[in-house]
Amino acid sequence: MNISYKAKLIFIYGFVFLIIILSFLGCRFSSELSLENKIQLAENGLPQSNRIITWKKRSIPEQMKHYGIPGVSIAVIENFELLFARAYGVDKIEGSLPLTTETMFRAVGVSSQVSRFIALNFVERGILNMQEDVNQNLITWKIPSNQWTQKQAVTLHSLLKFNTAGLNEFYMKSYTRGTEIPSLYQVLEGLPPAETPAIRVVSEPGRYKRAKNLWVVSYVVLEQLLEDVAQKSFPRIAGDLLFSPLGLKNTTFEQPLPERFWPQTSWGHQKERSIHGAADVYPTRAGIGLWTTPTDLAHILIEMMKSYRGLSSLVASPDTLKQLINLDRPYFQWYSNGTGYSCFYAFDARAGHGIVIMINHDAGSDLRKEITHSFFRALKWRWGDFLLKDRMIYSGMIYASLAFFLLIILLGAVLFLRQSSRKL
Repeated sequence: MNISYKAKLIFIYGFVFLIIILSFLGCRFSSELSLENKIQLAENGLPQSNRIITWKKRSIPEQMKHYGIPGVSIAVIENFELLFARAYGVDKIEGSLPLTTETMFRAVGVSSQVSRFIALNFVERGILNMQEDVNQNLITWKIPSNQWTQKQAVTLHSLLKFNTAGLNEFYMKSYTRGTEIPSLYQVLEGLPPAETPAIRVVSEPGRYKRAKNLWVVSYVVLEQLLEDVAQKSFPRIAGDLLFSPLGLKNTTFEQPLPERFWPQTSWGHQKERSIHGAADVYPTRAGIGLWTTPTDLAHILIEMMKSYRGLSSLVASPDTLKQLINLDRPYFQWYSNGTGYSCFYAFDARAGHGIVIMINHDAGSDLRKEITHSFFRALKWRWGDFLLKDRMIYSGMIYASLAFFLLIILLGAVLFLRQSSRKL
């Protein structure tokens, strides 16, 4: 009877071992999928943000329909190269024009991150100093002196570092094409036809201030600073230093958006309302005025990563970037939405991979999280801290509970066999 009992135990342990081996082989096989299969897995593997546990994954078009989003465009970076780009949906709710990878979107607040990268080139060339009073280089307009500036001057570092310039907070307004558009100076001074207050220092520069739109105001001052130093318009500065050298043909800071780009621009959306984004004019271009595609933005991010790794010297060196940005953490990300558009990127400068997502709806937060989550899983990238943590936690709980349940069954089977053998 002991021989029979041992044989049964060997069978049970062997069966468990076989399951483990098959699971390992399955994981290894999935890692060897072709690129197209990985992309299909990502496109059809979206979890639902508003569900704790999702038994059925959904595709990108299904989730677009679920959220009422007309169009999404994606670009994926791997090993410092563009790996994949694809567009889904149409340019507007009422339209039938399909999006392409050359369809342009408003980058909203992500514009500032491109502007910051451009500004670092002036530091790289020794034209500007990060810790120097910006009033020394401002010509057209200067920051008015007051009790705060006498205590600490506004520097380029405080303008570029999130919410530390000490300026007043307000949202940058757009103006309708064909109406009177304020100049940058009129925005800075709050003069008609500008409909926003004058920009002033209202707290100590250099200290972080909790505010929603303060960083955008900082980039209005930055734009004037760069134009005064370079003696040319900000769109031309961006084109000469970054866009033209990278060969980006679908990216511009020009405002109003030139009509030559109109056929390839996507409309924006708020709820079920379409917005002709190209008809909106933002005189504050450096902060929120960029029009681009995920593909072009991906090439800019690749250049950022290469600069940080010392693989390119087009814009700035690693030493210059490290004065302001820490890209040694797993993922650097930025997300912004407004007036009908959403834009998001995340990248790992050490590994050289990342993702860009642009959506023609300002309620795209859940969808971009789901897309990011799905692509990270399919490409087996290291998880960032911005993904669906709740999904990971609850999935872990489910798997742990299942493993515990199977262990109880196995122990129960062993005890049952032991009791049976004793009776016999």
